Amino acid sequence: MSAHTSVEYVLDESRRRALSDDLRRMTGYLLAEVRVTRTQWQDGPRWVVLALAVDEQPPFGHREIPLVEGDNHRQIAGLLQAAFPAADWDRAQDYHVTDGILREHLVRLPASLRGDAL
Repeated sequence: MSAHTSVEYVLDESRRRALSDDLRRMTGYLLAEVRVTRTQWQDGPRWVVLALAVDEQPPFGHREIPLVEGDNHRQIAGLLQAAFPAADWDRAQDYHVTDGILREHLVRLPASLRGDAL
């Protein structure tokens, strides 16, 4: 595995607020994070979106918001692609709604699997 670092894209405050409002209208929730992944199915490529809202109930953190199969996924992916056209959409992307930052989703191997000294 390479030491690849993700590229970061940042929206200005007004565009961040507008995108947050659009996501809230689409999902019915104030979202904290959104992950968009392009997948390949037998009938062609599809967008898979994971939407997380702030959970104000103990133990606090984030909870996954159910999305309508197909429609919500395509709409949210399209909305983020329009906001961040320079991003590499062939790779999974994480959008942090509260700060307006989009980053490539990177999965890091644990040190024990990389062979790093413990």
